[in-house]
Amino acid sequence: MLVCSFKPCIFAVQTDDKMKNAIYLRVSTQRQGQSGLGLEGQRHAIAAAGYVGQEFIEIESGRKTNRQQLQAAIEYARQHRGAVVFHKLDRLTRSLDLFCLLRGCGVKIICLDAPDLNDITAAIYAVEVRSGRGK
Repeated sequence: MLVCSFKPCIFAVQTDDKMKNAIYLRVSTQRQGQSGLGLEGQRHAIAAAGYVGQEFIEIESGRKTNRQQLQAAIEYARQHRGAVVFHKLDRLTRSLDLFCLLRGCGVKIICLDAPDLNDITAAIYAVEVRSGRGK
């Protein structure tokens, strides 16, 4: 279980020093990870948006809450005063509970498919993703 007891997340679109960012890439299955298609698509979208940083790759279900690479990405972003950058909200999590925990982790969250992400819109996206309607 991901545990955070820090300041609330700051939802943002840009950071001053992009090298401080944690780039979080996730696929659900080992096969997706080996094919590289899902990872490459996410990597390309993040790079095309101008973000660079340390990559953290997770091959894990979006419903799982115990994610070592996500925890490492959060710690990296916190230590370097950067952000956790990911392509789509469903790449971060499909768990509303985990998403709510992430809001309290004290790092900036950058979601490319939701540039106006804030606490209200993030909660709506998370509920949509959880119900399977989010894209």
